[in-house]
Amino acid sequence: MSESRQPKKRSRIALSCNYCKKRKVKCDRGTPCSSCVRYKVPSLCEYPEPKFADLSTSPGAAGQPAPGLKLELELLKEKIKTIEASLTNKEHQDPRTTQVSSNENSDAAKILVAVNPYASEYEVLNFYDGYTPIHIKDASRRMNFGPFAWLSLIKKDAGMLGIWRFMFSSKFDYVRKLKKEVIFSSMVTYKPLAQGAEDEVSDENDAEADFRERAIDRDGHNDLRTYDKDSQSKTIKPAVSKSDKQLQRSAMNRNAISLGLTLYEGQIDQELQLIEKIKIILPKKKVIWTLISKFFQTVYPYIPFIDEEDFKAEMVRLLGPESYEDKKLDDLTVEKRLDFAHLGILLILLRLTYVSLFSNKSAANETNLKSTDPSPKIQELKYLMLNPINIDTANMAQLCLDQFELLWKTNLVVLQCALFMRCYHMFSPEDGDGSDGGDSQIFNGMLTQMAYSIGLNREPDLFEDLAKDGRTNNLGRKIWYFLVMSDVAQAFKYGNPLSISNRYHDTKLPYFKPECSNIKDHKMEENVIEGFERMNHFCDKLIPLLEMCLDMKNPTKLAKVLEQVSEVEIYLSQNFPPLRKFAEPYHSEVWGYPASKVMACRKVLSAESFLLTIFFHIYLYYEKEKEYNFSFFYLKKIMSIACVELIPSFCPLVLNNSTNFGEAADMILNPIIESTIHRVSQLTMAILVRINALIFRLKHDSNHQENLRNDFQYKLRFAKLCKYSKVQEKLMKFCMVAMSRLSQRYYYAWRVTKANTFLLKLIMGEDFYKTVEKDKISLIPMNVDQLDELILIGETTLRKYCRKANIFHASISSKSQKSAGRGSIKNSTVPSIHSPYGHNSIGLTSNYPSSVDSASNSEIEEFHFIENADIDRLWLQMANMKNDNNNGYDPEVHDGNLGSASMVQGLANILPNPVLNPLNPLSPDSLNNQLKNSQNGPDDHLNFPMTSHDIFNNFAIDQLLGIDGVSDSW
Repeated sequence: MSESRQPKKRSRIALSCNYCKKRKVKCDRGTPCSSCVRYKVPSLCEYPEPKFADLSTSPGAAGQPAPGLKLELELLKEKIKTIEASLTNKEHQDPRTTQVSSNENSDAAKILVAVNPYASEYEVLNFYDGYTPIHIKDASRRMNFGPFAWLSLIKKDAGMLGIWRFMFSSKFDYVRKLKKEVIFSSMVTYKPLAQGAEDEVSDENDAEADFRERAIDRDGHNDLRTYDKDSQSKTIKPAVSKSDKQLQRSAMNRNAISLGLTLYEGQIDQELQLIEKIKIILPKKKVIWTLISKFFQTVYPYIPFIDEEDFKAEMVRLLGPESYEDKKLDDLTVEKRLDFAHLGILLILLRLTYVSLFSNKSAANETNLKSTDPSPKIQELKYLMLNPINIDTANMAQLCLDQFELLWKTNLVVLQCALFMRCYHMFSPEDGDGSDGGDSQIFNGMLTQMAYSIGLNREPDLFEDLAKDGRTNNLGRKIWYFLVMSDVAQAFKYGNPLSISNRYHDTKLPYFKPECSNIKDHKMEENVIEGFERMNHFCDKLIPLLEMCLDMKNPTKLAKVLEQVSEVEIYLSQNFPPLRKFAEPYHSEVWGYPASKVMACRKVLSAESFLLTIFFHIYLYYEKEKEYNFSFFYLKKIMSIACVELIPSFCPLVLNNSTNFGEAADMILNPIIESTIHRVSQLTMAILVRINALIFRLKHDSNHQENLRNDFQYKLRFAKLCKYSKVQEKLMKFCMVAMSRLSQRYYYAWRVTKANTFLLKLIMGEDFYKTVEKDKISLIPMNVDQLDELILIGETTLRKYCRKANIFHASISSKSQKSAGRGSIKNSTVPSIHSPYGHNSIGLTSNYPSSVDSASNSEIEEFHFIENADIDRLWLQMANMKNDNNNGYDPEVHDGNLGSASMVQGLANILPNPVLNPLNPLSPDSLNNQLKNSQNGPDDHLNFPMTSHDIFNNFAIDQLLGIDGVSDSW
């Protein structure tokens, strides 16, 4: 027998230290363990480290189980059943997480930490291979997607790419309807909602010409030039009465007020000066100063880029003395162009603080709006919510920013205004960065260059001739490191190249001194400074891995990539508690300030989502190389991370943030929660497509029935495949339920929910699989035991977190549910092989999972699939206005009135002439009653609430998904 075939003793992770193993006593795996401490030999407490370097196989052994892989698979089984090893390196550990993390070593480990095998040390993985990164939407728009973007993963995965192509193919009847650019067919006529609404829409070309006219002086002197008093003497034309358009906005706002998505109802003429427009849009004095105070109490830790004392002094100069009178501003004192930057910051500050008041639980928002609790805090909250800071406020802030030539030399105040606008795009419900980063790549690049141009990349303490303004210098440090962190976030979320290098800046991290504090609460400021230190260390751990993955010219060996991945995994396990610990109520003695817990949770979600993407790339790589055992290993690791860490956290993170994190947490956490749910659902869907493709092929094989009768192993494997498909479908629906909760307030969540609803119907049907070539889309070869392992991971999560309430009580599609397969596959039993399947279904019906064990009754009531016709209409109109703005100038948006005419006309096209009665506001109930009471006629087919199916038939799928079809380059 050759030396390479000599049997080798299987390596295991040591469960005892060397001293305890020698004495044959139980070891608690501490560092040092309690036994070594008791016997006063802590220096002898060492753990043998397993060597995973010898995992390579010979080139001729491709596709065969490697000895190294067997070792790793055994480790996987051992790890699930044994205690996670206590990691010895405690450097940089966050003291606030020590108490939380120490208890985790007693729990059974669910995920393999830092165990990442590879087939050969010579393997090279190029993350840019296997897809075309450039996507041309039309003749005027071209986009580039990095390897971690959602569209790149679709292009690299055969299953998702196949269903994407099918969805846009001419064979699919729905697509011909989806390609329409109107809300409903132009053949259907409607009564106008408001007389003369068309007349109120200004000519776009004329409006654009008026708006684009502004000063082009670039030397900066005009920013400080005092305005003539006559320039502010423009009078405001009072509105005599509300127009039908204003009534429409008022009706919409009655629903939107509990969502924080109201529109300004007043009249803003295009001829008004910007100063007068700002006076109109600003709320009452009491609202302004209360929100400013609340910003520095709750929102500042997340956006610490202004100085409290300086900002309030500027506001007193611009607005007048701090006053809590319940009345509008008397005057607005604007003396120089630079004041518009201060006003822009104020407008965004007001809007962000207002949005932070709202919870993801709509019932809680309604309760706050109607509360009779006499406590000052509750009454203040009610007052602020009843005096909304409208979406138009952010548009007005953009106008303030537009007064400056950002492509020329600037100053710190203008950069602060631009930075606040960037933060608003990150956190705003109606916009957000979305699935592809939105404008974040370009905006971040511009902010970075602005920071370079004013020297924020240089440490001011190094230069004696600079003014020693400690507060301003600390602000500059905060802004610079926020840009560094945003650059890293762009890289690991979307695969964008890093644009900031450590070689080109020497700025110190912000440091705390009482005289350098930017807020009066010095303890909060100290906590904010510590947050920058922790975030910088987090980025330092990710940058080496990102540089390897994103290097186009010199692709890195897979072994080195996995070495860096292991370091990131170890860092996460040492410095952060598991996600389920974030679902516990906030305790100040553990976290200090709510912001510490919120930012820690954001980092864990970001890192776990990034690791999922890396492992999916490796899974696809080994599948392509036909190293199926390695491919299976990373598929199992993907499912472990998704099912053990991420999916169980979605419910508490969506519903209980006010208790678990504190004020403003929903606004800060929701964007990363949306992104994480989207990534998990995308990977879950990719696996589901492959399973169903294999099931379809087996079912339609000519020998299928004979094999079921005569071959028990075939029958058993087919049953396991069907069960695995059902588990993946339920996991997918769990993600959709979580996302649907956010879709009430967040456009990105609404878009993803509707898109996934539609895609899931295709995946669970048979029409798509009939067009797939044999073996074009398939699951990697797996035996029954391997399928059992994957099923167990998913079923354990579903059983544990989905028992009590029927969270899927609102079906994804009532029509598809009726026509779905008539067989039944229960969670705990092997499915019946002989159950008849429906014609248009894979043949898998579901007993839907129910609830979350740890959830309260109120949570259970809240956590179900949300379908709201009014919400759908609201987001459709937002999307239409957004598309209009992207395609051309919208005078009403740029002049501070967010598309009121287009909104009215759009709703006229959707709603069959609804009655706008102030005593009977537009609501789901009133809308349904109107539709029920409508008489039958030519438009009778419209007299029912809009469903998911209707939305996809009447709204361009490319707009919902952010793409314009599939080109030949796919």
